[in-house]
Amino acid sequence: MAFQVTISQRAESNLDAIVQYLAENWSEAVKLEFLAQLSDKLQLLSQMPYMYRASARKPDVRECLVNKDTLLYYRIQDQEVEIITIQDTRQDPGKLQL
Repeated sequence: MAFQVTISQRAESNLDAIVQYLAENWSEAVKLEFLAQLSDKLQLLSQMPYMYRASARKPDVRECLVNKDTLLYYRIQDQEVEIITIQDTRQDPGKLQL
């Protein structure tokens, strides 16, 4: 049975910022490739949410590497996968709020 994937407001805001940055500073192809990678990861999470490792910061939060520059943090509750935040891996890890 597939898990339902939901996206928090913070993750939605982070995603909007990433997509806007890619649209302004990179090509349309790069933006579309990122969105395709993200879509693939979300599909995997709905099928196998435990496949990615638990976060060292919070054991109830898991982290999924979307690409070399982007980490997605999520938690599993019942039959739901909640995307908490999407983080640029090049940012200061001390600023990450889970």
